Amino acid sequence: MITGNQNIADTFSIFSDGIIVNHICKGNRLTLNVEIPYLARCICPEFLGFTIELINIKNICFKTWPSEAGDKERILVNPAHIFKTGLEIVESKVGNGCVEVLCTNPIEEDDFCGGALNFEADSVVVFDDSGRQYSLEELSSISEKYLNTWAIR
Repeated sequence: MITGNQNIADTFSIFSDGIIVNHICKGNRLTLNVEIPYLARCICPEFLGFTIELINIKNICFKTWPSEAGDKERILVNPAHIFKTGLEIVESKVGNGCVEVLCTNPIEEDDFCGGALNFEADSVVVFDDSGRQYSLEELSSISEKYLNTWAIR
């Protein structure tokens, strides 16, 4: 279990370039399936991504970046609307007491090209495709291993 806003933000930053392909809301839990094959395959060649379970999530919203100049920012609060497009994670940080995950939207026909996913959560739990749970330190190590291998190429 990963706790603390900065640690949660660091966890999402590890999944930079990952795409949120599915979500499930149950009570105060939000589960996100993130496809990030290059990182998942560092664990097992057949793996495609990770599952992030946000525990006691609250105050979730997505502040859109308009696709066209002059369009207005929108604030989405319904997870079904927030995650319908398959948002791509860019980076994450802590601001105003919450976690902020910057994302792009790959759907050109939408009226927004990305935005900032903001939320508060007590903790997150991360699993690979086999259901094994990972700590932030383990995820950081996997990410570093990948980056070091890629840098050698």
